This record gives sequence, C-alpha cells and structure tokens, in this order.
Amino acid sequence: MPLEEQVKTMSELNEGYNIVGLSQGNLVGRGLIEFCDGAPPVKNFISLAGPHAGEASVPFCSTDIICKLVDMLIKSAIYSKYLQDHLAPAGYIKIPTFEKDSILIPKETSLFGYYEDGSWSTILPAQKTRLYIEDWIGLRTLDEAGKVKFITLSGKHLEISLEDMKKYVLPYLKINQTTATLKTMDTSSSINKVTDFSKLEDLLMKTPR
Repeated sequence: MPLEEQVKTMSELNEGYNIVGLSQGNLVGRGLIEFCDGAPPVKNFISLAGPHAGEASVPFCSTDIICKLVDMLIKSAIYSKYLQDHLAPAGYIKIPTFEKDSILIPKETSLFGYYEDGSWSTILPAQKTRLYIEDWIGLRTLDEAGKVKFITLSGKHLEISLEDMKKYVLPYLKINQTTATLKTMDTSSSINKVTDFSKLEDLLMKTPR
C-alpha cells in the first residue's frame, strides 16, 4: 500500500501529526504534505539538512580521477529512466559543473537556497529563488504568515547538539502544540554535536506534555 494511503488508515493520526525529516527523508515528508490529499493534517514539519532545492553534485566524491569520472558519468545520465528508477537522489539532483566533498551541495539547499541560474559561485537565499518568489509550493505564503523558521545550527550533516535539539525540535513535538509551522535547519559546520537520533525519543519521553 502506498505511503499516502497508509497514513489515511492510521487512526492515531486523525487529529494531525508532526513530521521530523532527516536528510533526503525530508522529501518523503514533503511528498505527504504536498501530494497526499484527504490525509490527516501535518501540524509541524521539522526539516533537518534536507536537499529541498536540489543537490549539485555527488556527495563524498574526492579529487581522484576515478571519482571524477563516476561523478561525470552519473551526471550525464541522471535523467535517464534507469537512474531515475534506481538511484535514490536522482529525482532531485541538479547538474552544475561543480563538486565539493560534502553531503549537501550547496549546503544552503537545506534552507531552500541554491545557485543562481548560470552561475556555480553565486548562491541565492530562498527568498531570491523562483521557487519562493513564484510560490511554487506555498513556501512564500507560509513565510509571510510567520509560519516558517530558518535556523542555522553548528554541526556537520545531521549533527545537532542535545541543547539545540531541546531548543529547536522538542517544542514543536509537544502533544498540545497546535500552531502549524515549518522549521528548516542547516547543519553545516562542526561543534558540540550528536548523531544518535534515538536520543530524541528519550527526550520526548521526559518532556512534560
């Protein structure tokens, strides 16, 4: 049964639910929000390091010739039916002639920012992109209503301190939370980090409702 149909049959979600997206899992969350008509409402979507505006290169590709060749071959055929069907990131990859050794390229994609058309050095913030200006997915509408929070955290990809988790994630997951909000987080440098998200469940159990 497709995921969009599964959530419609889950009685525990009838009054609405929250989504916490991790990396490309954010695209699954967005799929539920954007395309799942007739499903229970999503109260809060908390996005951590999601490739919302696209991915510019293959992550962790080093400077050696073999890796460069693989990167080039994948990019040249990224829109082929085979790769679209079998390579997980293919559906959102974009193709500038640029590469860096990191997960999100550019890291601003987690905040809906991306390279300016025709340039691989100038990065536009979300508010300067066509996606935002033309309101393709309702991001501008939500932002102007004060329902979007853009936050930059210390930490590499999906590395977040417990204090930041308590400050920026937990308040939106409380049972009595009713205000719908989209929170996007860029976790792009390194300091005081934690990658074990099983601790999130422990924190939730200890948080007063």
